Amino acid sequence: MTSFVNPPRSARCQRPLTRSIHRLDALESRLQFCVLHVAGDPPVELRPDLVQASVDANATTAARGGSAAGEGGEPADIVWINRANTTAGGTDDTDLFGSRFGASAPAARAVVDAVIVAFEKMIGSFNYAVADQTYSLTVKMLGVNSGFGASAGLATELAGKPQSGSINLGAGTGTSGGNGWFLDPTPDESSEFLGTTINAFAGNAPAGSPAAGKGDFYTIVALELTHCVGLFGDALPGWAELTNATTIADTAEGGGVGEVWTFNGPSIQHLLTGNNGGSQGQDFDQAIHSAGPISVNIDGTLYSGAQDQGNAIYEFGRRYLVSNVFALMFKDA
Repeated sequence: MTSFVNPPRSARCQRPLTRSIHRLDALESRLQFCVLHVAGDPPVELRPDLVQASVDANATTAARGGSAAGEGGEPADIVWINRANTTAGGTDDTDLFGSRFGASAPAARAVVDAVIVAFEKMIGSFNYAVADQTYSLTVKMLGVNSGFGASAGLATELAGKPQSGSINLGAGTGTSGGNGWFLDPTPDESSEFLGTTINAFAGNAPAGSPAAGKGDFYTIVALELTHCVGLFGDALPGWAELTNATTIADTAEGGGVGEVWTFNGPSIQHLLTGNNGGSQGQDFDQAIHSAGPISVNIDGTLYSGAQDQGNAIYEFGRRYLVSNVFALMFKDA
């Protein structure tokens, strides 16, 4: 892995697939660029022969009056598999939260826990074809003074559905408190962001709020987990099959870089983008982020983007909640 040098103003995050190189680069000071790099190793498919055998067995069970594993709606269970030991006297720091945040590590871990619960509620059930399956998530802090970037990787899939992934998070700057991050002491509510309301799932921190002008740790974790569970371009066929390229430039957050894509599912139509990194980024020719607030008319259908947790950039001092847009898109895909 490359070394991390925090630039004097801010940082860019790259989101490569697992086993690709992660690095943080410079970016404009107010906006955090969220870059997903989809080139590299594809996620590993977990024994499709066993998956099919389980599907056949489930069908037989259902025919006999039982409940099939994939149809029974087992609750989504996202397990943070390397979460450090926080019991009294524990020395485990496998997630490096303790090394980076010190006494604030429990607060930072609680934010990640809250985001995971929000996604479990949003997903409801992965409806895996094999019974008793969980999603395995690895979350780890990067080096000291590694800035406010992050990376996400999709590692394995089960019958086309994501089943494991990883998130690496920048450790901010400095060594006190949250190192410049806003670590919400009450991450299940967002009273610190009751300034300007962007939409039902995004709001700005007003002046005087402890979150004003800071990178919101909740938001960056939500951005990365969105990729881990499905927003990964062509990596998952169910997503790719519902997305279509256009020849229309992304003039919202892409600043003309990359084209907008459409998502057409039975539950929702939405505008996506191939932009990777905002106006200073690249076109990756895949639907890798949700488009910003722009509307385009394609063959008589009006598609609109939005400020949400799937955008190519996010703003300091703003919280993005898990939106219904992604609940519907993931349901369809």
